[in-house]
Amino acid sequence: MEYLLILLGAIAAGFGGAGIMMAVNRLTGRRLPGWSSLVAAGAAMLGMTLYLEYDWFDRRSAQLPEGIEVVWNNAERQAWRPWTYVFPLTTRFIAMDVEHVGTNETQPDLRLVEMMFVQRWTRDRLSRAVFDCAANRSAQVGLDTNFGPDGTVEGVDWDPVGPEDPVKLRACREGNSDAGDSQEDRSG
Repeated sequence: MEYLLILLGAIAAGFGGAGIMMAVNRLTGRRLPGWSSLVAAGAAMLGMTLYLEYDWFDRRSAQLPEGIEVVWNNAERQAWRPWTYVFPLTTRFIAMDVEHVGTNETQPDLRLVEMMFVQRWTRDRLSRAVFDCAANRSAQVGLDTNFGPDGTVEGVDWDPVGPEDPVKLRACREGNSDAGDSQEDRSG
């Protein structure tokens, strides 16, 4: 559906740009070259497309439910879009449910979080992960993941994360979990 809206927006902008240029041409006594309305249509279509590309992150992140916070975005530069070297373009981000971070009193360095991976032109992907804040590592929680009564995590493949990783820092921030919300309760 978004493809169709972008296409319709670009076409409408093209007609608008051409119409404005035709009106300007008429007001100037038809002194502008005939191709000026085509150039205006193309520029308007390009401008609308660029606007929609750059506005995507703001529009999509504003649609997140309350309690879901963007914790990382890519803001990348791309060779086939040379303007992104001046104005980086965000095409994907990670959001986290910061109101429901699972903890366990016996394993205070472990945090269980629900994350949303959002990328332009793809479906959102939901995932749960556990972060070991002290050991700077994380693991995706799958069907074969078990949480022991003492809060230990079994059946995961740990991956190292940097000590300054923004996703880990947000998951490990003190005071972002519900009182009494344990990993056993959240793993079900």
